[in-house]
Amino acid sequence: MIKLTIVLFSTLLLTACIGSNQVRNELPLPPKPISHPAFTLLPPAEQGWILANMSQYNLSLAKRGTARDESYAIQVMLLQLPTFKDNNEFKEFVSIGITKDTNKTRFKTINSNSEIISINNLNCIKNIASTEDTQATKTSNNPNHMILHAVSYTCQHPTISRAAANVSYSHRHYAGNSDINLEKASTAIIESFKFN
Repeated sequence: MIKLTIVLFSTLLLTACIGSNQVRNELPLPPKPISHPAFTLLPPAEQGWILANMSQYNLSLAKRGTARDESYAIQVMLLQLPTFKDNNEFKEFVSIGITKDTNKTRFKTINSNSEIISINNLNCIKNIASTEDTQATKTSNNPNHMILHAVSYTCQHPTISRAAANVSYSHRHYAGNSDINLEKASTAIIESFKFN
């Protein structure tokens, strides 16, 4: 669970910060693959995505939403996991890690569901979660809490034991303004993801 804390809170902080007035260069259209030393990822073919951060263990993309305070984020975090005896133990580790590492003072879990999947010949745990953010950073004075809806994939490296990546696509929004295409968009991102 060590690294899952970093993944969850990095995603939350990234979506919280995109509302600021920082000006960054937009990614080109049509999109070009982003090459990291450990992986490659194709960003969405949508205007407004920026490269928020790229480091040795992390890639973060962000985009403002259509409504005020709304934002999207795509993040890849490289992880080191323990050895698992089977996929059920892997799933349990990821599920418990997400639950345990959520700041329960700030975030109230609405729902969280995990399943074992295989995508691009990778063994992954897909998690879909919604949390209510009671302390979201905003550019408006809207007193309502925001919802963070995230689809994440924790995938084991096919040849390097204990190496993995968490690929997440999230949308921060007010209640009633969810993106019905978020899961479809997240599938396109994970299908473009390749370990180098």
